[in-house]
Amino acid sequence: HKMASSTRGRGRILDEAQNNTGGGDCDSCGEEEEQQEEQEEEEEKPKKVTTKRTGKRQAATKKQRTRTTYSDDDDNDGSGSSISDQSGDSDFQPSAVTTRKRKLSLSRRTPTKNTKAPNSKKPRRAVGTPRSKPKANVSVKDAEEEEEDSGDNGDEGVSKRRKVASRTAKPKAKATKKPTARRQLGKRKNTKSTVADEDDDDTTPHQALGEPDAPLVNDAERRRRAQATEYYVGAHVSIQKGVFNALGNSTQIGAAAFACFLGSSRSWKQKHETYPTADVQKFSAACAKTGIDPALHVLPHGSYLMNLGSPNAESLEKSRQLFLIDLKRCKQLGIRLYNFHPGSHLSQITESECCAVVADSINWAHTQLGADAAVVAVIECTAGQGTNIGYTFEQLRDIIEGVVDKTRVGICLDTCHMFGAGYDLRTEAKCRSVFAKFDEIVGFQYLKALHMNDSKAKLNARVDRHDCLGQGMIGAACFQFIMTDPRFKRLPLILETPNDKYYRGEITALYNIAAAANTTTTTSTTATTATTATTATTTTTTTGAE
Repeated sequence: HKMASSTRGRGRILDEAQNNTGGGDCDSCGEEEEQQEEQEEEEEKPKKVTTKRTGKRQAATKKQRTRTTYSDDDDNDGSGSSISDQSGDSDFQPSAVTTRKRKLSLSRRTPTKNTKAPNSKKPRRAVGTPRSKPKANVSVKDAEEEEEDSGDNGDEGVSKRRKVASRTAKPKAKATKKPTARRQLGKRKNTKSTVADEDDDDTTPHQALGEPDAPLVNDAERRRRAQATEYYVGAHVSIQKGVFNALGNSTQIGAAAFACFLGSSRSWKQKHETYPTADVQKFSAACAKTGIDPALHVLPHGSYLMNLGSPNAESLEKSRQLFLIDLKRCKQLGIRLYNFHPGSHLSQITESECCAVVADSINWAHTQLGADAAVVAVIECTAGQGTNIGYTFEQLRDIIEGVVDKTRVGICLDTCHMFGAGYDLRTEAKCRSVFAKFDEIVGFQYLKALHMNDSKAKLNARVDRHDCLGQGMIGAACFQFIMTDPRFKRLPLILETPNDKYYRGEITALYNIAAAANTTTTTSTTATTATTATTATTTTTTTGAE
């Protein structure tokens, strides 16, 4: 009798044996059956050892064993014999083949070692923990590592344990510096000062001088406080839909002066080199209605594109032409002051050479306008950002010295630019020192206007970053000094703070400072006069008695 590889094949062979013997019991057949059962038990022993698997590997092993045991269910052709019978190999052992292929399958599925650096200790995710998006205490970097580990050699347990460990680990505490009161006011950009700042640790809280969206000041009050204090405070306003609209925009914020652009500030092409006659008439009528003198309290600002100190001939010519157009517009509107930035050397010429080019540009414009034009070219000081010139009093002096007609040249000091260039204005004493230095180097007779802005940047940061009054690095002391110093009276004091919602409140606060100073001065003068009169009366009485 031949051995079959399945129970069904073995039963079929036994039936044939019984039929051959007449269907009765046979001792030889019984002995052969006992030997067959013993042999099957021996064959089953290695199968039990090799099939001891768990999880997915056990399923894979069973599947492989099913393919290699040649059972009658899958491989029998229905002729009553197995595939092993058809092959004619009587020594074929299915269990040995199954074991060999099972070992080969396991060797292919053996996970390889991790090729990452041995020193990189990464948290591992526990088995059974589902993958999910990183939570608040899981960094993006850890989440990316989890995604990488989940695809390495199918080892899901590694990535699961790593993910759980990264979530359960306490997040590292960030080392944060205790913010000073000045830094709490708003976000500041990190600007490094080029000089040592002795008062950089000043933690005096800075508060805004004015409130946002302050109530509207009526026209009568606006005129009264300007005439009473002789300070003409305003802001930079829009000329949208006509230059004459600048007057109405300035009165809406309670201003007694204003600044504006005369055309597009960021385009070389200008719609009109001169204004239409109708616009000029509307502008004059608006000035008369609001009481703002265009010759004294209007300060137009030049285009940002102009570079009157440019080393490039083509750029210099374009800048001079645009400069001349604005000066002609000022003459047409009756404006006497025109403010502009001097220019930049672009690292192609020296700073002194650039100052000389600016002076030549002013002389060229004066020649083009004629001697009868009374427009004053007002040079604004800069913060020294990039390759800009005009950030020192010496450079402003050098430009003025190069101008032929010094009656038509002046200076506009910007508090933010001065602070960024290294002139400390944070206390009254320092303000006195800085303006005394300006008077010594340049001269107060050349001061034609003032831009009042706080600074977001630190002292000597060489950065032009305006802030609302009192909220920046300068503080309120500088503006209190300006509004109580008589040298700044009758000059246009222009705000260029970044938030126009504060304009009304800032202008009102500045006038309140000036009014309080006038009241104090008046009280002191009255007391001094009374004391002098009493002394004179006492002296007369004593003389009469003698």
